Amino acid sequence: MMEKIGEKSSSFHLEESNSIEENEEEEDVDNDVEKGDPREKSLPTDSALKNDLEGGSNIEMIAFKEKDEENPFHWKKPKKRLVSLLCILMTLIVSFSSSGYASGAHKIAEEFGVGLTVSLLGITLFVVGFAIAPLILAPLSEVYGRSPIYYSSFFVFTVFAVPVAVARNIETVLICRFIQGCAGSTAATMVGGTLADVWHAEERGVYMSIYASTVFVGTALGPMISGFLVYFINWRWIFYVQTMLCSLTLVLLLIFLEETRGSVILSRRAKKMRKDSGNENIRAPSDEERSSLRALIAISLTRPVHFLTKEPIVIFFTIWLSFVWCILYACLASIPNILSTSYRFNEWQVGLGFTGMFTGGIIATFLNPIQEHLYKRAKKKNGGEVVPEARLYSSLVGTLVFSGGLFWFGWTSFPSILWISTVVASGVFTIGMFQMYLATFNYLTDSYKRYAASALAAQGFVRSMLGAFFPLFTYQMFTNLGFQWAGTLLGGIALVLSVIPYALFYYGPSIRAKSLFAKEGASDNPRLLKKEKRTRRKT
Repeated sequence: MMEKIGEKSSSFHLEESNSIEENEEEEDVDNDVEKGDPREKSLPTDSALKNDLEGGSNIEMIAFKEKDEENPFHWKKPKKRLVSLLCILMTLIVSFSSSGYASGAHKIAEEFGVGLTVSLLGITLFVVGFAIAPLILAPLSEVYGRSPIYYSSFFVFTVFAVPVAVARNIETVLICRFIQGCAGSTAATMVGGTLADVWHAEERGVYMSIYASTVFVGTALGPMISGFLVYFINWRWIFYVQTMLCSLTLVLLLIFLEETRGSVILSRRAKKMRKDSGNENIRAPSDEERSSLRALIAISLTRPVHFLTKEPIVIFFTIWLSFVWCILYACLASIPNILSTSYRFNEWQVGLGFTGMFTGGIIATFLNPIQEHLYKRAKKKNGGEVVPEARLYSSLVGTLVFSGGLFWFGWTSFPSILWISTVVASGVFTIGMFQMYLATFNYLTDSYKRYAASALAAQGFVRSMLGAFFPLFTYQMFTNLGFQWAGTLLGGIALVLSVIPYALFYYGPSIRAKSLFAKEGASDNPRLLKKEKRTRRKT
């Protein structure tokens, strides 16, 4: 959903915040990082620097040498690709595990003698864990690095799939699913930052796009595979397979994944040099600049509140994307409901009904270069300065595709209409969701830069919390309103909310001009807001 953006206290890392940031680069290629990002600010120098601090202490401040092979930006490309793909694989497995539960929800309810709503809490609690755990885990990665958090959290994620598989009561299932959600949240909050650690801005677009697509592809893949397991074996094999996949992924992570956070690598180097030389004055820049863990957690908990109450841009995007997330998780209940009721599909056939979302996520990934081309063109016309509104081109179309897909989804769910139409409709609105998803994170990152982590933390928390609870009443809504009118209701809400990207496209510069955080974070020269507005109109 990132690194400290311009100030050491802004530490909340989000899925998406990392995965789509593409801030302007420094003039020096070796300093090709986002402005104000302390993880690279002091890295590419030729030798250690000595700073005389107050009191006469002679501190030797070390930094990466030019073309230093321990600097993740200077790793060989095969190594970069391996690390990137491993992290993307981890995200895919977590997304798969999040949604795969839905295929077994009915059988779990039957076996433990509870209602479907209680059984679906297994999805809700998983996503709630996704929402709250990063408030603690992200600051921990700030202090201790990414790899220890990856190792430990994914180990916990893997281990707690086993109790679900052998559970003898619903309480065990629900508690372990919540713990899994907390542990799996690192795949959503840190992977984008890992990609930004190793790839320069002009190189990482492909990997960022693939990473973002795993949210939708993985969510669809879960029911597709789990449906077969439930029908041909039993629901417990959903979690046996998850355990096997997670175990294999964990082994690969332990063998091949290295620390990618430059500041942490330097800090470890300084510690080793102090031990070897006995010189206690050797320091890494992050040793002096890093906030305390307590301060980082405090910022993670408090600053997003300001953005949710004082920043119109964040408020509007939170409303917009929260609805998208509600639809994403509503699909886990609505697609099985429609296909099993209208077309009498069994479990494995219902699972294949998610091929629409799966295909839509892949198609949207291949369409993303169009948006990137439009953005780069607008940036070039603006003298190399970022144009946040240029991030919205694809979403202007995507938001209408999203709304239209929901209407289509509802009104083709009659038994007299071939089932494939409903499946195709789900693929259509998934394409729209993908465009809206990327636009939100890119726009907030470009608008707030140094403060983007907090802005994204705010909308990410609300988005996940609302998405978590939506499956609990989706089944009842589609049953009581009817499939057609439920689809119409959701499509109508989506159509109303479609005004948000258009309003921000035309009035975004004016709104940002009134925001203290946006003015301080958007660019080094706030007067560029007027220039951005003129350039956007020309493009």
